[in-house]
Amino acid sequence: MTIPWGKIEWLDACDFAKAVSEILTPTVAQLKCVGSVRRRCMYVHDIEFLAEPHFEHDLFDPKSSPPMIDDLKAAMIGMGTWVKGRTRQLVITDLLGRKGLKLEVFVAHPPAQWGSLLAIRTGPADLSRICVTAMRQRGYMHTQGHVRRLGGGETVPTPTEKEFFELAGIPLLGPSRRDEQAVDLMKPAERKWGRHYGD
Repeated sequence: MTIPWGKIEWLDACDFAKAVSEILTPTVAQLKCVGSVRRRCMYVHDIEFLAEPHFEHDLFDPKSSPPMIDDLKAAMIGMGTWVKGRTRQLVITDLLGRKGLKLEVFVAHPPAQWGSLLAIRTGPADLSRICVTAMRQRGYMHTQGHVRRLGGGETVPTPTEKEFFELAGIPLLGPSRRDEQAVDLMKPAERKWGRHYGD
């Protein structure tokens, strides 16, 4: 079977992801592989991770504590060619010598919440869009990696994926089942969150 151009097989991607995890884990508070690797797709385009950074605590203004990403950025540069990035997304290419293979690290820090970003960045993109649309129909809005109530505006905690999917009224399935779930939800008979995937 021919591998699609620009992609690698899932098992090869897992090897890269494991190597990346070993290098990046000491630089952050929490790290999780996301995207098509987490969903166990047959072919993978990029290696993607979600990271929660350590924070530099300001004794005089705790709310302004900035994320500490210098060590994370340095570790990434040591693994490939720098492409772009600031405080919420860092990207390199030619990962660990594999020409054209990208590593994207999404950084979770306030107001973003871990559970929301984990669900969104695991994907697939169609499922993420479905969830965000469903939330609006239920009185919530997803923005900047967190969920807020429409009208009042207060943040609704989503520390895990469970809360994220509950707010959308969509069942939480394992990552490997989410591509199929998205396809089912986009079928005309299922679009209004009917008997299989709704309240």
